[in-house]
Amino acid sequence: MFEYLPGSDLNQSMAAECVSERSVYQVGHACGTAVARLHLAGMSVVQAKGSAVLRQAGRLWSARLLAQSDKAASLLAAAGSVGDFESEAVERAKRVVEAVRSWIEDGSARFAAGCSTVVHGDLHGGNVVIHRPSSSSEPAMVFIDEQLTTGDGWFDVASLSSWAFEVLAEPRRAAYVTGLFDGYTAMLGGTAPANRVIIRYLALLSVCRLAYFARNRPQWQSPHGPGLLHRHLILLERIAKHRAAGRSNCEEPDSDLTWKEVFP
Repeated sequence: MFEYLPGSDLNQSMAAECVSERSVYQVGHACGTAVARLHLAGMSVVQAKGSAVLRQAGRLWSARLLAQSDKAASLLAAAGSVGDFESEAVERAKRVVEAVRSWIEDGSARFAAGCSTVVHGDLHGGNVVIHRPSSSSEPAMVFIDEQLTTGDGWFDVASLSSWAFEVLAEPRRAAYVTGLFDGYTAMLGGTAPANRVIIRYLALLSVCRLAYFARNRPQWQSPHGPGLLHRHLILLERIAKHRAAGRSNCEEPDSDLTWKEVFP
């Protein structure tokens, strides 16, 4: 975490259209493996603190996420603009965030229950550096600008998935996310995420992404940028649609979705 290694971040490395699906999968797999190693080390630290401390950490983790959700939703509700959205899209964003806000916050108990390790807290393409010791070796992933806290490891996985969803087009997006999942679960012995939790994380991350552009109005366009924000709006509308269907069937909105299938 604190050793300098030369390399380029994911944003730079994935920007070239000539990067093959296989290479993107390998990068995703290396990311998943590196994140899992961080979390495995964190688990030993957190679990050594005892169950009472872990329960308290879970409550703090849940409170942190709910505060993020509340702040982002409030920013969007008052926003006059969101990136380069037309006024119609701004209104759509406000409606859909209001539609999913309570559902995200209803996950507080699940958020707390998943708290089991030390998480990076802000994983995206700009905070992951690819280091290649030689041309023939597997890439090593170096994490920077960490916001270390006790939380749910799947939040970090969701964060990188949300980044890939925004900046990568199909089929490279699917290749990266599949590699990320495979690398992460292989290190953790095949453990699969609970859809109801990780889809809430993805929804929260998309809400926060829209709120970021409503608050800051940055002018740069790529690899992140206003031109790609519509993907987060579409994802939230997809989740809201399933939430509405779930209500009528007395089911969770993600009952028929896996966390990778939620991406439009």
